[in-house]
Amino acid sequence: MTDIDAVVLEKPYYPRLDALRFYSAFAVIITHVELIKMFHGLPHAWNNPFLQNLGPAGVYFFFTLSGFLITRLLLYEKQVSDHISVWNFYVRRSLRIWPLYFFCVALGFFILPAFSLFDVPGQSNNLEENFATKLVLYLAFLPHVAGAIYDKVPNIGQLWSIGVEEFFYLFWPVIVLGFGTRMRRYVALLLLMLAGKVAFLIALRVSPEPSSAMMAWKEVLAASKFECMIIGGIFALPYIMRWKRLLSHPGVVTASLLLIPPTFLFYSTPFDDPAFLVFSLLFAIVMWNCSEKEPTAVISNRLFNYFGRISYGIYCYHFLVIALVVNATPRRWFDNIWLSTAFVYSSVTVLTILISIASFMWFEQPFNRMKGRFGYKEKARVE
Repeated sequence: MTDIDAVVLEKPYYPRLDALRFYSAFAVIITHVELIKMFHGLPHAWNNPFLQNLGPAGVYFFFTLSGFLITRLLLYEKQVSDHISVWNFYVRRSLRIWPLYFFCVALGFFILPAFSLFDVPGQSNNLEENFATKLVLYLAFLPHVAGAIYDKVPNIGQLWSIGVEEFFYLFWPVIVLGFGTRMRRYVALLLLMLAGKVAFLIALRVSPEPSSAMMAWKEVLAASKFECMIIGGIFALPYIMRWKRLLSHPGVVTASLLLIPPTFLFYSTPFDDPAFLVFSLLFAIVMWNCSEKEPTAVISNRLFNYFGRISYGIYCYHFLVIALVVNATPRRWFDNIWLSTAFVYSSVTVLTILISIASFMWFEQPFNRMKGRFGYKEKARVE
């Protein structure tokens, strides 16, 4: 075994990446606060391209991180146990994702609509339309399809990304099992996927009257950023260690961080579509470095690392908390933009974190502990 292959044998748990999860979740919160204020006709910054796309960039980080971590986990299992149990992988992912996901679906469809404090203008009034179909799509982990065809379900529209990740989890272990550590195959898959999307967009553009089905597929493909996950997976391969000196160079790391804000400028140009690829590549370089060495205390510290551990709850609960806070805030407070901004953001942040902590400790953790029953056994060592 070469040194490059052996690097995957380090157990792929990277607490230093947890803080980055929290920052990404908070980016989504910022975008959705401005969105809901806009829905209510309140003073907002939704029209700011940076704030409007901050949330999507946070989701692209989550996608890239998922590809990185899941690939490392699968390769680690293959090297320490000589095989990958696809079934056990599915069970472990289900125990982590499903309980909170289905709880939020129940909240969004059946519980929150009964309380006016959770109303979302432009969404709550349309919940009853195609109710059964939307519910079935959410239960089938197709919220991104439901969002492409019908109006958003209030307070749980952010679950679209969970649906995308679930489909990635469905096929990715099989791909890793077949591709192994052969980097060229992953790159070929990435290029093939991009070529397919480009071909579809060309067909859409040359079509004189695109059908509603084609437009719906466009929305689904736009949401399905599997490319981000593949890029993350590529950075998890041992082959990438051949470029360790380059990737870990302080100049490359600094440049990657500094290039993230200017990437938002793509959204003001005709080249906004490929912006997510640039984000994913920059994020992959940053997270790879954070996994290989200790980041600064500004990036990673004990408090934000913990918030990163509960980031799944933060992501799932934040929208309903924003709706609650905005609905409950006296309208005269919004006459003072600084007062209302400070109050809304601080209230949303504190409440979302408190709810996520309680959810993590008393609801999610019991399921997480069950994952140990579906782990993998290390192969016997030959002395």
